[in-house]
Amino acid sequence: IVPRDDFRYQYRLWIDEENHLLLRSELLDRDGVVLEQFRVVQSQVDEQLLYIIEPISTLILPTLINPNPHNSKEDTLTWYPKWIPNGFKEMASGRQSLSEILRSNEEIESTFYSDGLFSFTIYLVENKGISFTEQFWREGKMSVYSQTVGNKDVVIVGEIPLVSARHIAQQFVEKKPSAESKTQ
Repeated sequence: IVPRDDFRYQYRLWIDEENHLLLRSELLDRDGVVLEQFRVVQSQVDEQLLYIIEPISTLILPTLINPNPHNSKEDTLTWYPKWIPNGFKEMASGRQSLSEILRSNEEIESTFYSDGLFSFTIYLVENKGISFTEQFWREGKMSVYSQTVGNKDVVIVGEIPLVSARHIAQQFVEKKPSAESKTQ
């Protein structure tokens, strides 16, 4: 499964022709390097498993809680990305004080995105006077990318290619104050 652009990972899948079960999958970067692998070591089809399915299907489970992508904290965010890879949606956002962790009055803005399969979080914090072009690290499918944009340090952590994280960071813009916030 090859993405149409460089902003996603690709998959290689092995499926059993007889019972259509996934036997192996590989997550690859755009250079074809295997980042993650799943492999079935032993497979056994047994009729006894059918007796387990019926009780499970009759369980009454609690409803899923969907995070509200537009909470009241969202209005306090000062920056936003102009570009996010297709399919990703904002799941949560807000501001958090670092006073308990770092003993400072500094606040960090964060926004969590997911496409249902992969996710990443964007963190924004005031720059301390040391600007940097870009810093990055990748281990498997997990990427960490940081860059100074304007007076903010943008840090992106998640399961996206570094090229996607770089593109997101370079497309940040400041939110314009709304008429309502100007009058307050």
